Amino acid sequence: MFKTTNPQAKGMQTPTAATTAGGENRQDAQKRYRIQGILWFIGLIIFIASCFVIHSHPAPYPIDLSATETVQGLHLPQWLIDV
Repeated sequence: MFKTTNPQAKGMQTPTAATTAGGENRQDAQKRYRIQGILWFIGLIIFIASCFVIHSHPAPYPIDLSATETVQGLHLPQWLIDV
């Protein structure tokens, strides 16, 4: 099966202590994964904080009301109604 799908074995590398199977430097990959993890965690904290702020707000935000009224007040074009 392997010979059928990949006859010349192009792009296949053996992972070593310094490189990954994709051919990139392991230290660079680990550094990038740390940065990605930190940014993901910061984004998660911001998302959770915004959820609490929006949930605890006693009334709708002004932009919510204006956006809702604008969308509900739009008239659909006749060609769109016919479709």
